[in-house]
Amino acid sequence: PHHRAHLAGALAEFPSAIPCAGLVLDGFGLGDAGQIAGGELYRVEGDVMRHQASLTTLPLPGGDRAAREPWRLGVAVLHALGETKAAIRRFGTKAQPLLAWLCAAQTHPRAQLPVTSSAGRWFDAAAALIAGIESSSYEGQAAMELEALARRHPPLAVRAELVEAMLEGVGGCLNPLPLLVAALDLPCPEAGARLWHDGFATALVAWVRRHYGGQLPAEVLATGGCMQNQLLAEGLALALTREGSRLRLPQQVPVNDAGLSFGQLWYAHRFHPQSLEG
Repeated sequence: PHHRAHLAGALAEFPSAIPCAGLVLDGFGLGDAGQIAGGELYRVEGDVMRHQASLTTLPLPGGDRAAREPWRLGVAVLHALGETKAAIRRFGTKAQPLLAWLCAAQTHPRAQLPVTSSAGRWFDAAAALIAGIESSSYEGQAAMELEALARRHPPLAVRAELVEAMLEGVGGCLNPLPLLVAALDLPCPEAGARLWHDGFATALVAWVRRHYGGQLPAEVLATGGCMQNQLLAEGLALALTREGSRLRLPQQVPVNDAGLSFGQLWYAHRFHPQSLEG
């Protein structure tokens, strides 16, 4: 499976890190049950790679189009907050049919409503609402522009109560919505973008700690296309180091989908060697 292959590629580079936690943060990939995923936490012990939890899901108005048009994700977030008028003010009349569709999906079980746990799509939503980025002409553009905006502002302290609010997701999920609301409340886009990055990294560490019974593992592997975001990677490494843990970020195996096929092969070799016989 997609995210297990991502993590397997990282494990191939750092086999001595086992046992460890694994974070896989990307834009799109099918999960173990065929769901649209991309913000996944794993626990690796011996020959077992166990999925622990995901990010809270985000609606995908228009399906794949939402990745190319981040404003759609911005509308979905504002709808979730009950801010439909704000969505129309922000994105114009084009938001109206999306809002109608989102409302219908709430009341009609047969309505098609794709959702995703993708960290990449959460970053796109943040880019739309914080930085006003409505469309992308290439993959990762919105997140890259949001990162560049964040680098214009010094680091920000992340309140403990904000992290706790993010940890209140159903079923052990990490919910980025409270962080996005807090970022939008700041006086300038640069500050909002910085809080989004610093808060996301801080919350990821708290998320891992919660799923490890309050004690961080010695090693945390992180991979997936979102880890090409240097500000996020730097923040995650710093937050882990402060608590006596260490971030392992692949250098030889690409963190994006270029490393998938290698990860699949290593996964089969390590966890299902019988599949390679003959």
